[in-house]
Amino acid sequence: MFQIVTRLIEIRLRKFLPPKDKTAIVLFIGLYFSLAYLLNSKYEMLQNYIFLFAIEIFTYHTNRTDLELLQLNKKYRSILFIEYLCYSLPFLLILVLHLNYIQLSLYLIMIAAAIYTPRAQTKKIKYPFRLFDPF
Repeated sequence: MFQIVTRLIEIRLRKFLPPKDKTAIVLFIGLYFSLAYLLNSKYEMLQNYIFLFAIEIFTYHTNRTDLELLQLNKKYRSILFIEYLCYSLPFLLILVLHLNYIQLSLYLIMIAAAIYTPRAQTKKIKYPFRLFDPF
């Protein structure tokens, strides 16, 4: 399961990181935790904005195209939960350091709600003409 989660994180960050480059991954993780350190230093001013990252995880989850492939595994919801926890680990550490367990539990509930709520099925509207046929 750890390999699946790391592969999903590599796929998510493929825009930022070259494939199979360990130094780039280490530098990205260092940048990620330095961002968390800066957020920790300005925590009093930015404490309510941590939930915006949970909303970003929710929008990423609703726009995923690989859920059908992940559903082949029996533990796909736990894989997704661990993946989203890895994304939000610095923010969760900040909440633990400042002893905001209520916000921490709300954050985890938001992530779990993103995973367990069913996706809305939309119906495609058929046009009475063809878009790519000029005649």
